[in-house]
Amino acid sequence: MFRAPVDAYDLSRSGKGRLDAAGMTALLGDGVARYPIVSIEDGLADDDWDGFRAHTAALGATVQVIGDDI
Repeated sequence: MFRAPVDAYDLSRSGKGRLDAAGMTALLGDGVARYPIVSIEDGLADDDWDGFRAHTAALGATVQVIGDDI
């Protein structure tokens, strides 16, 4: 099944608006900085390969990044 590339993560119901992969990574990174988070599972969409690569580079030294659907 073909899926269109992910261009935004819709968090408008939480008041965060629409975020790209860098915005989601920053949001999760803020949570890691504030709370004792040791692992993030599926922080981005299954088919967001470029975002996942940058996400892992940004957060991988701080927390365990798991992409079980990649």
